[in-house]
Amino acid sequence: MVEATDTLPQGETPTPYATDPNAEFAFAPKSDPVAMANTVFHTDGTCNWQGVAGQVVDIQGRPVLGLMIHLSGYYNGKRIDQTTLSGGAQEWYGKSGYEFVLSTETPIDSTAQLSVQLTDTAYVAISDKIVFNTYSDCSKNLILINFQQVK
Repeated sequence: MVEATDTLPQGETPTPYATDPNAEFAFAPKSDPVAMANTVFHTDGTCNWQGVAGQVVDIQGRPVLGLMIHLSGYYNGKRIDQTTLSGGAQEWYGKSGYEFVLSTETPIDSTAQLSVQLTDTAYVAISDKIVFNTYSDCSKNLILINFQQVK
């Protein structure tokens, strides 16, 4: 099981993430979206579940709470337009965790149909839209997208 912690081991100091003063947005994904089994975080989860989740950190790697994450696109033929807050899924993804449940029935394959984007509370974009795929494979039913501040 992967555990998120809010403290550094004794004697360690936070290492800043790479910054990009020329970046268009203040936040960027830490990596490409990662497909994994939801049971890594939801130990009682089943293969019927499908979702997208992650966390938001600042330049020093500290959790950023209260930013809006917007999920949009199409899933299983239906329009999706949802918003949640960083920090809304702390139980599974750490202090600044967020999660969107796409299905509790049957995971589906989709290609470039959905995206997530960070916004401030005035709905102004603070990250680019991150487009991702979904997978019917039970070992890939969670798409993990972590954001970091880059400027």
